[in-house]
Amino acid sequence: MHSKKRLVSVVLIVAAALVAVLCVLQGAAAATTVFDGKVLAGYKYNTTTGNQFSIVSVAPLSKVAVDLPGESLIVENKSCSAVKKFQACYDGATFKGYNHSLADREVYEFRIKISLVAPEIVVVKILDKGQVDVGESTVVHVNITNAGAAQGTAYFSEVVPTQLKITELPSQACEISLNNTLTMIADLKDGELRHCDYKITALGPGIYTVASAVSYDIIKTVTATASATVRVNALPLFVVENISGNLLLGDPLNISLLLRPTASLGTFVLNTWVPSRIKVTSVNKEAVLARQNDGANVAYGDKTTSLDGDVRINISSQLAYVGTSVISINSSWLYNGLQQSLAKDILINVTFGRPYLRVSRYDNNTGKLSMDVVNPAHLAIYNVAVIPEAAGREAAFSAGEIGSSGHASFSDAPEPSQAQQPSSDNSSQASYRGAIVYHTGYGQELAEPFSLAVNTSSRALAANNINLTEIKPPADQSEVNNATQGEITRKPKQPQGMNLMPAEIRTALVMVAIIIGIIVIFFMIRGRERGYSVETGSDGESREIKQ
Repeated sequence: MHSKKRLVSVVLIVAAALVAVLCVLQGAAAATTVFDGKVLAGYKYNTTTGNQFSIVSVAPLSKVAVDLPGESLIVENKSCSAVKKFQACYDGATFKGYNHSLADREVYEFRIKISLVAPEIVVVKILDKGQVDVGESTVVHVNITNAGAAQGTAYFSEVVPTQLKITELPSQACEISLNNTLTMIADLKDGELRHCDYKITALGPGIYTVASAVSYDIIKTVTATASATVRVNALPLFVVENISGNLLLGDPLNISLLLRPTASLGTFVLNTWVPSRIKVTSVNKEAVLARQNDGANVAYGDKTTSLDGDVRINISSQLAYVGTSVISINSSWLYNGLQQSLAKDILINVTFGRPYLRVSRYDNNTGKLSMDVVNPAHLAIYNVAVIPEAAGREAAFSAGEIGSSGHASFSDAPEPSQAQQPSSDNSSQASYRGAIVYHTGYGQELAEPFSLAVNTSSRALAANNINLTEIKPPADQSEVNNATQGEITRKPKQPQGMNLMPAEIRTALVMVAIIIGIIVIFFMIRGRERGYSVETGSDGESREIKQ
């Protein structure tokens, strides 16, 4: 153990030395050039980042004074000088001529380079152990160093997989945030080092990566990253579940658990929790059944039990709940002096045939519906009630029991107040809606909604599960065909000739014809009285001809 700690210490010292070397080598690289060119003394110049500066020469041209926003510095020839944000380099002067308007008539051009100095964050990550067993712990060492030429703010985050639980975090700048993540915000001077060390415990087998990220820089967001891999060895136990059955309400459910160890396990304990929605009837002799109000626990083993070979646990039960239930398995044991555990859930989804409404007969005059409540399930349903949505209505129908694959009939009609929007044929649309409420043989209450679309002009109705074809009033208003296999069909009588016209137009045409006939008869009688007759010539014109 001591030799292992010494090894870790040596590795950390070597890593720190490498970081120090990087600080020296990367210091210059951390500077970002924002101006590089020739300038004249006394003039204003702009950097690429919009900062304005000017210079003044210091005789005899061996130095220049650089005036920057909020900062000033003196730079010797052939050298560089830095302040908090800026670094300036002076690389000689060139004589350009004379300006007699100046006190110092000689004009020189100065070679100036200005840079923004920024932090340079280096992240180093070291693990005590890169390979552990389930339940075993390891320590992660994270070193965050500013290897740049200026102070900067480091925004650090460490994402730890959920299967690696953070179990210890020494007093330091790092803190645990949401989703198993470590965070830190720190101002680091150039060369400053911060630690974020933490202990993790492996909860499940697999290969996991712990990743560090640090964002920094005063110009743009730069991110330094580092990662390490933790290999968690597989558990020395497999639990194989096998479930047989159709998963229908009331059917038997056989649960078989195979415990298969790959090594000798001590103090082995297994607990399987079965909720009351699944009625446990029996278990095999290797297991112990303990019934409770909300379910049953099936146990195997105790603190004195060793698991050296395969063991099978059989649980016989009956499905008593429609919907999803969860069977929970928890086991623990001692392996090579290490306490380990395994937990897993089994989802059980139980189905049941849903009752529905079926239109059996319809009175077009009164709008009265005759319907069937159909139970397609393999079990009877009880306390059945059809409850329309209309306010103040009691159950339109109730029955104590409807048997398997059976049905029960009742009659009802939608209320006129339920009419909604007009349709294309100026009739009104209404909805006869509600729910079928019923109980299973195990006491569970269920409800199935229904909706019937109603045309109040033709009184044509259709249920959700009925395929509605074209429906028109039959010739004989008392004649209604029964629904067959989800369809309602009627053969409408087709109108012919003038029957295609509305009654008002037909009446008007008849009146006009009568008036014309009276006028023709009047002129014929008058013509005969005068001795004339009316004849039609070959040209189609009518003429009076004297008798």
